[in-house]
Amino acid sequence: MILATMTQLILDLAPPPAPCLDNFVPGGNAELMAVLRRMLCGEEKERFIYLWGEPGCGRTHLLRAMDQGFRETGRTTVFIACNADTVFDADAVHCHAAVDDVERLGPEGQAGLFNLYNALREAGGRLLVAGAMPAARLPLREDLVTRLGWGLVYQ
Repeated sequence: MILATMTQLILDLAPPPAPCLDNFVPGGNAELMAVLRRMLCGEEKERFIYLWGEPGCGRTHLLRAMDQGFRETGRTTVFIACNADTVFDADAVHCHAAVDDVERLGPEGQAGLFNLYNALREAGGRLLVAGAMPAARLPLREDLVTRLGWGLVYQ
């Protein structure tokens, strides 16, 4: 007589926690984390940040965390994941915007982001943009690349 022992595997079916600054592992980016926390509290003077790095480094996590943080404080915000067909709503009014994968923008999207940048600058809003490479190497129109480099830049 053979007795078989069965063990039950426990599957972790819970969804991962939503991105926030508290569940991001900053590594060597303590300065960036301090700037983002000050930005959420309205204490940071710089209003434009460009983040860059390889896929999987946490750029999207940080943008989503900031977007959620702004929502929780009652501010109008938008998160935009870019692709070649991304178009920006010229009539939308936002206090804050997070734009991910900027290098994927087509010509119309580039013009839209340029206009969004200028509108947020004039209105006192904040813009966080992320891409896979330094701003100066982005395959985007020159005036947009220049704008993205005007603020703080973190790798």
